[in-house]
Amino acid sequence: MVNGNAILIALHQAAALTRAKIHVHTSHNRFERDVFAQGTRLFLFYGLHQAPDESGVLIYLNKKTRQFAFIYGNRIDQAIGDSYWKTFSHHFSEDLHTTHPDNALSIAVLTLAQTLSRRFPSHSVKNK
Repeated sequence: MVNGNAILIALHQAAALTRAKIHVHTSHNRFERDVFAQGTRLFLFYGLHQAPDESGVLIYLNKKTRQFAFIYGNRIDQAIGDSYWKTFSHHFSEDLHTTHPDNALSIAVLTLAQTLSRRFPSHSVKNK
């Protein structure tokens, strides 16, 4: 059985790789109409728009409908660009259909952290 611990472990590992602030939020509301709008509200609520270097990212997933959104700061957008997000979205969508949502989220967190570590390395890596 898969549980949210896999996501927590991935987030912990991501924090060791990059100083970018990666957050995950899931919903089970089958009547939710706009995951991007809800994700944007949460991005602001969590203060990710104020993350250092504008390096906040929210992965928002409605587990019932398998709809998702990635919301991120301006520096993230400049660092990795639209083509990355299109490819990343495609792979995440495939993972959502082939594995448990928590596994898909864990893979997404670690993949994103690895990518962001090139432009936003963790302070411990940067200081070594």
